[in-house]
Amino acid sequence: MADQKLRFCTTDDGVRICYATVGEGPPLVKALNWLSHIEFEWHSPVWSHWWEELSANHTVIRFDQRGSGFSEKKG
Repeated sequence: MADQKLRFCTTDDGVRICYATVGEGPPLVKALNWLSHIEFEWHSPVWSHWWEELSANHTVIRFDQRGSGFSEKKG
């Protein structure tokens, strides 16, 4: 499976939000669960096969919501 690339963007109020991209092709953004941690999901036996399949033909974009995973809660 290809390696995901972790990056950060900053909100207007200064909070850093982590997002991951993998694959090439039309963008496909994953909607949030009630909790998120993009690194745990990446290696999860529940989710990892989905990322591998979807990233074969798409740029899969996932993110940690504010206060979850690698994203900050406050700026």
